[in-house]
Amino acid sequence: MSGYGSRNQPPGTWSDDTSLALCLADSLSRGFTLEDTARNFVKWSDEAAFTARGVVFDIGISTAKAVSRLKAGTAPDKAGCAGADENGNGSLMRIAPLVFYLADKPEAERFGLAKAVSSITHARAWSVAACFIYLEYLRKLSGGMDKNAAYAELRRSFQGGSPYIGGAALNKFSRLLQGDI
Repeated sequence: MSGYGSRNQPPGTWSDDTSLALCLADSLSRGFTLEDTARNFVKWSDEAAFTARGVVFDIGISTAKAVSRLKAGTAPDKAGCAGADENGNGSLMRIAPLVFYLADKPEAERFGLAKAVSSITHARAWSVAACFIYLEYLRKLSGGMDKNAAYAELRRSFQGGSPYIGGAALNKFSRLLQGDI
């Protein structure tokens, strides 16, 4: 935000991840569909929609691949990269607006929505798990819980595993969920 860092942008310029969060928020504000969110991602990539200065100055490798697939007609929930070397954090950095849409939904539906939105660009199980865990924490915070109480409850909710996240993916978050950061 102070300007002229790694991407040499003026002060106040937000990142590609913030632009994609705005794409999601825009879709949520109009009733939300996965297809509408994906269209916004393409508009961001092709037309610099939702950018700070009308320029796309960075795009992650997995996101670029996924947007190419979207433009070629791949369904949004199938466009994301899922390979072992495609486990970026792009979906995590843009997923926060979804918390307002899924807040009162049952856990299975919350997971399904987190997975679908993450999978537009990042479909690897670890990326999906990170998004779901983060949204569960944000959901507790948005419900009025103190950050420490929300974290303690989050850790308790994942004791004994998860019916939605496989053991290998969940183990990647053991420091967060079994330890105490």
